[in-house]
Amino acid sequence: MQECFNLELGEALNNEDEFLSECTTLLQTALDDNNIQIYLIAVEVILQFIQKLSTTEVVYDCLQNIIQSLVLHTTDTNTRVRKRSVEVIN
Repeated sequence: MQECFNLELGEALNNEDEFLSECTTLLQTALDDNNIQIYLIAVEVILQFIQKLSTTEVVYDCLQNIIQSLVLHTTDTNTRVRKRSVEVIN
């Protein structure tokens, strides 16, 4: 997924609602995971995901849940997780 969103496919993905819906589900699951490495990778993917596809309805609908998961990690005891979460929210 990360490789896909690093490519310049933003316009091609705008019409792929089913694919974007699956991506949002996977990203939400990764954000809710207790594994720090999975969370940090998910945050990187979310940055690309939101930057390229924030105008699509599917991404806009899930944005609140994604931000809520990020906000919950701003109080994490792990400094990297906390710092990265704050950076993404800003």
